[in-house]
Amino acid sequence: MPAADLKRDLRVGYYQVDPRVVGSSVMELERSLSRIGKVAVTPIKELSAAQQKDFELLVIAGQTLDDESFPTWLTTLKRKVMQQGDIWVPVIILTDVSFQALESVWQTVANDNWYFDVVRPEHMSSLPIRVANLLRMADHLTELKSYEKMLTDLTDKVSLLESEVLTLRSKVRS
Repeated sequence: MPAADLKRDLRVGYYQVDPRVVGSSVMELERSLSRIGKVAVTPIKELSAAQQKDFELLVIAGQTLDDESFPTWLTTLKRKVMQQGDIWVPVIILTDVSFQALESVWQTVANDNWYFDVVRPEHMSSLPIRVANLLRMADHLTELKSYEKMLTDLTDKVSLLESEVLTLRSKVRS
């Protein structure tokens, strides 16, 4: 797959659930990300550091997560991501959990406007398209937030102008 035509350098935070574990999926991740364009991967030791950085994507290597621990871990992760403000950074979670583990917590995490994907080791070749899709969604949310701010500013200006018109009318009548 050729590299994607990113109009910017991609800032990726990389967090390992258990930093003592380095597997082939980590090396594959680095190869895959380099295929989508210029990528700056910054390792972080704590998820709270992702809030302080301006990442466009957070990749979490969760090789040690199992079906039993994954639902609780994902719910906790969602809470931490939601503390970031209006637009939450999209997340790719690299782990080998079953669909049943995700399904058990799906309603809890899917009801919010947060985008994430779970990538199993055998699906690493699909990582570039998954990342591209998550980035497009995050870009659209950022654009919508910008439009919302512009509309709010315009509404405030219109209100101010209406107030000034009323003031001028009252002066003209007096």
